[in-house]
Amino acid sequence: MLGQSSESVPRAVGVLIIGLFLFYVAEPAFYWGSSRPGVPYVLAAVVGVLAFGATFIRIVRESIRYGPGRNVRTADLAVCGIVGFGVCFTCGPYWMALPAFFGGAALLSLAPWPAVTVTALALAGEALAGLMLGLSGSGAVEVTVRAGITALVVFALGRLGALISEVHRARAELARMAVVQERLRFSRDLHDVLGHTLSVIALKSEVAVRLAPRRPERARDEMEAVVDIARSAITDVRTLVRGYRQPSLSAEIDGIRSVLETAGVACEADAIPQQLPTAVQDVLGWVVREGATNVLRHSRATWCRIKVRTSGDTVLLEILNDGAQQQAEGRQRRGGHGLVGLSERLAALDGRLASGPGPGRTFRLQATVPRDPPNSETTRETSP
Repeated sequence: MLGQSSESVPRAVGVLIIGLFLFYVAEPAFYWGSSRPGVPYVLAAVVGVLAFGATFIRIVRESIRYGPGRNVRTADLAVCGIVGFGVCFTCGPYWMALPAFFGGAALLSLAPWPAVTVTALALAGEALAGLMLGLSGSGAVEVTVRAGITALVVFALGRLGALISEVHRARAELARMAVVQERLRFSRDLHDVLGHTLSVIALKSEVAVRLAPRRPERARDEMEAVVDIARSAITDVRTLVRGYRQPSLSAEIDGIRSVLETAGVACEADAIPQQLPTAVQDVLGWVVREGATNVLRHSRATWCRIKVRTSGDTVLLEILNDGAQQQAEGRQRRGGHGLVGLSERLAALDGRLASGPGPGRTFRLQATVPRDPPNSETTRETSP
């Protein structure tokens, strides 16, 4: 649709300019009945107008499509100037519109200063031609003014068409970039949602396999939990496709604590500060989810601590665990795609993400975000 619009606009403008040209060159035909020109006069006028018109139309089309100074041959402008003034001097003052359209073509196709210079010379030549063809001083001035106005109208119409074409091309490019950005966002969200859920399913399945020979009832409970998590994952994916899913920080921390404790990782979490904006809770919820996924998949941690606190206008989230070496190696093997996605989410709110060794033999994932980030108006109350 955009491509069709970008082509139809310059075509319509070109047709309008051509119609204006035909209107002006048809004017002398009204005087042929009274003056009864000879065959050579009519033949010279027709051949000259056809040659001028073909060259003028090509200049207008290329100028609208590519812009001033692009893909326009200087020879075409020279032909327009020579033929226009030639017909004017040969066939009389009724053809004074041709140099005017030559001036419009120069304005439309050349860079600013050359265009102004050539158009000024064309108007001066028009005034001189009027005097040489027998017009009075006032008549020559009138013809020159009309020529200047005609040149400006041609230029204005042509530039309007070119600008509208550029707008359509820009809209098409923006639409393409929006599609690319949406694909990146969706792939990032899908990784964040399914990466954690599948890790939990794998963990609980392993626990069930180990418990099956000795404690079948406990193994059955774990598999029932796997079924519930799988159903929840299906719901998450469906809502993600619809674009409605927004993880809550408190819900994520509660869920993560339960999962980590099931895996044998002692988990402590601080109380969440009250009156955090929704956008802050959402992005920190993603950080908690990714951090816990890393603990489960890439470390042999025995404990994990989640700290959430505010410092002035900044909210700080820190996930600390004792699986430093294994987690760093796991992050290197998988390329850190989840952390890249988190960095992008935080950057959208002027936040930042840091990860690496913590105090002692620990691994720390730390996210900082402004308490009142840009484009965040709503807040969600939380209780400690």
